[in-house]
Amino acid sequence: MRVAQVVVEHGTLPIDDLYRELKPLSRNLGAVDYKALLRGENPIR
Repeated sequence: MRVAQVVVEHGTLPIDDLYRELKPLSRNLGAVDYKALLRGENPIR
């Protein structure tokens, strides 16, 4: 199964479990450039 994106909601265990399950399968291993995100740029490293 492939997904285009996963929305992570802090503080909810079921979504946290899903994030941890999908993270190793992602092309960036879950890395996010938060400064780029705040500037409105592509946050995916």
